Amino acid sequence: MKHYIVSIEEAKQFLNNHVAPKVTQVELLNGGDWSAAYAYVLEGKEYVIRFAASREDFAKDQAIGKYASEKLHVPKVTEIGEALRGFYAISKRHHGIFLDELNGEQMHRTLPSLLATLDEIKGVDLTGTTGYGWWEANGAGNCVTWQKFLTSGFDDKPDERTHGWRKKLESSSTGADPFDKIRSSLEALAVDMPNERHLIHNDLLYRNVLVENNEISVVIDWGNSMYGDFLYDIALLIYYWSWFPKWKDINIKQEVLDHYASTGLELPDIEKRLLCYQIHIGLDGIKYSAFTGNHDHLEQKTEQTLKLLNYL
Repeated sequence: MKHYIVSIEEAKQFLNNHVAPKVTQVELLNGGDWSAAYAYVLEGKEYVIRFAASREDFAKDQAIGKYASEKLHVPKVTEIGEALRGFYAISKRHHGIFLDELNGEQMHRTLPSLLATLDEIKGVDLTGTTGYGWWEANGAGNCVTWQKFLTSGFDDKPDERTHGWRKKLESSSTGADPFDKIRSSLEALAVDMPNERHLIHNDLLYRNVLVENNEISVVIDWGNSMYGDFLYDIALLIYYWSWFPKWKDINIKQEVLDHYASTGLELPDIEKRLLCYQIHIGLDGIKYSAFTGNHDHLEQKTEQTLKLLNYL
C-alpha cells in the first residue's frame, strides 16, 4: 500500500523546473510505502530523486553519509528541499540487483559480503549520538534503554504514521488476542536483553540493498534505522528468510553462527537475543499488516510469531 505517490509527470515537471531543463531519461524506481523514487540523467551523470511527505527520513540518509567507507557503501545525499506536497532528496545513482531478487546460488555467493557489510554497520562509531531505538537526524534515539524500546511502540498513538492499526486488528479475522499474548511474552523476555548500542539498518529485505558481482554495492534508505543490539538486523534476516523460497537451501542462522565463530566474536545468550528480536519484528509486522489491511500477511506473521513462543 503506497501512502505517498508522485506521478512521473509531476517528477519530470519538478526536475525541469528545479534542477535543469536538460534532465533526461527520467524513470520510475522502486520507492518505499512512504516515498517515490525516480532516476534521471543530467550532463551524462546519473542521479536519483526521491519524494516523501516527511523530511526526517531524508535527513537520516544524509546523516548516514558520514559513516560511508570502502566497505560500507551508502548514497551521498547532496540536496534536500520542499516539493510536491512534501520534500525531495537528490543523490548519486547506484546500480545492481536488489538483494531480494537474488536466486539461491547468487545469495549463497553474496552472503560473505552481506555479513561483512553488517559487521561494518555494527562497527560504526556512534560517538556524539544518544539513546536507543528510532533515532532522529540529530543523533538522538527515542528511548533511554534498549529494553525500553523493545517493550514500547505497541500502543496505537495518534502521532504515529500507522495510527488506527489497533482498531483494524481488532476487527480482522485474526483479532487482537494473539497480538496481546505475543506482546506479553516479549515484555517478559526483553528485560534480559543487553544494552548493546550499535547502528541497525532494520530494513534490509525491502529492496534497500543492491548487489553487483556478488558484492554489496550500496545500502540505501536508512529511514527505519535504530540504535541498539546489532543482532536485531540478523534476527530480521532469520525471521523473513522463509518468505523467500528460492533461499530455502541456505540455513541463514547457521551461516551467521559460523561467521561469528570464524571472527572469534563471543555472543552471550545469542539464541535468547535472536528469539526476542524475532518476536519483536513479528509484532511490528503484525501491527503494520493490520494498518495496511493486508490480511494474508497479517495471518502469516501472526502464525509465524506465535510459533516462536514455543521456544521460550
